[in-house]
Amino acid sequence: MTVQVHMYDGALRNAILPDATLLISKNQIAINSGVATNASAVNAAANKSDTLNASPTHAIGATVVFEGIVRTDEAGRVIRALSYEAYEPMATNSLTELARDILSKHGLIAITVEHSRGEVAAGERSFRLTIDSAHRKEALAAMDEFIDRMKRDVPIWKSPIYI
Repeated sequence: MTVQVHMYDGALRNAILPDATLLISKNQIAINSGVATNASAVNAAANKSDTLNASPTHAIGATVVFEGIVRTDEAGRVIRALSYEAYEPMATNSLTELARDILSKHGLIAITVEHSRGEVAAGERSFRLTIDSAHRKEALAAMDEFIDRMKRDVPIWKSPIYI
């Protein structure tokens, strides 16, 4: 089982990290708790390519991806962006513990969490959750529970920046 947590300054890239959840053996836990740029996260994943052959790709029957996109209005007012503030390292630790709990509870193969901090413009991605599992039902249930618990329990706050 694999857990990855990434906190980024600004918006997330449009593309999902290529096979990011598959680059580490299912018996290891990979946590990126430091500040990483999108490019450095891709490079770090590429550097783990020596473990690619140990990946549990044969066990994955479903990959579910949720991307949170900043809407153009917040509470009925037009916004330019959202500003995300995270209380670190507690936010990363909370996301990691939540991911581990969801992974175990739902019998998943891997979870990758990517969340922005700082300013993210309307129309850009601020959050991405990727779940690999043997079956879709477990992945979908895990996705829903993870997002609800993250919004309730993880110390990440958003503030609208109005036009």
